[in-house]
This record gives sequence, C-alpha cells and structure tokens, in this order.
Amino acid sequence: MLLTMQHPHPVLTTRTRDSELLELVDDALRNSGYHTLRRVKVSISRGRVRLAGQVTSYHLKQIAQTAAMSVEGVEELENRLVVC
Repeated sequence: MLLTMQHPHPVLTTRTRDSELLELVDDALRNSGYHTLRRVKVSISRGRVRLAGQVTSYHLKQIAQTAAMSVEGVEELENRLVVC
C-alpha cells in the first residue's frame, strides 16, 4: 500500500533529510505507546518511508502507518508490515 501526503519542509540534501526523517519516524513509533512497534524496521529513500517487519494485528499495522505519516516531511509511505 502506498500513501502520499504533501508537507511543507525546508530544502535539505536528500541524504540529510532522509537521516532526519528516519530518526523522526523511529521516534514516532517508539512514542506510540505500543511496545511492539519499536521492532518495526524503517527505511527511507527520498522522503519515501518503508515499514517492514511483523505485527500481531491489523490495528497495530494501522497505528504504525498513522504514526509514520504524522511526521512532517514524509511524502510517501509503503507499509510492508506483515500481520502474524
């Protein structure tokens, strides 16, 4: 599933911006209140976030997606989380 959202953000180099976004998305998942989401693997390329790993419910998959999309600067999200 691919979601697109436009956020205004300052002009940064792609590498710097991706590094900052990675940290912010990781923080958003850690601070979600769901311990399981701390194990979600996050990768970012040119503002496009990919979530990968396993979660135990579709609810947690949606919470992870919502947390990642709430980060300013995230332009697209690919949710590759698997429900087991």
